Amino acid sequence: MNKPKLEFDPDFLEEPDKIEELAVIIYPKFLEDLTALALIVQKASFNFTEEEQEIENMSYSLISTPEDDVLSFTQLYAVTQGLLTRTNSILIKVLQTKREWIRFRRESRSMYKKAMSKLLGREDIQKLKNQELRVSAAEDEIRQLVDLKDHIDGVVDDLDSLVEVIKIRSEDLSKANVNLRSQQEIVLFLPTINYPVRVQTS
Repeated sequence: MNKPKLEFDPDFLEEPDKIEELAVIIYPKFLEDLTALALIVQKASFNFTEEEQEIENMSYSLISTPEDDVLSFTQLYAVTQGLLTRTNSILIKVLQTKREWIRFRRESRSMYKKAMSKLLGREDIQKLKNQELRVSAAEDEIRQLVDLKDHIDGVVDDLDSLVEVIKIRSEDLSKANVNLRSQQEIVLFLPTINYPVRVQTS
């Protein structure tokens, strides 16, 4: 997941007529709030390409007869536990990032709702033939906000997808660990009934 950074045109804020008009129609701090949010979003991180690749490359194979090679079984158990710990660590990091971007989304949607409510009530926009044209005309007035909102929505969607992928991997590893724990109990029990258990050293 490696989306390009949002490009926010500062020249938009150097149009005094536009600023004055939007401030009157929407609310006085609209441009100030939009700029602040855009600058924060530009600096926010959401690139988990390396972590995605790491999750994708995780591999392990369960041993059907652990009593034939206790050393390999023990090593496998340690590996899967390590993979599970690492997977959950990545999941926590992504969820924390997602929570931040959900806050951005909430702010951008609130600004968008306020702006559209005001602009759709403007006389020249109300005169347009249908709602689709009115929405399009209103959005053209706040193109920077629309682009910002769409950018944030896209990042949140990508983070949602990544969370699902990581959760699937975590669940698979958890199930593997449960199976390994069950096998471990059996392996530990076998010597008590004089069942041969092998430890291969090479």
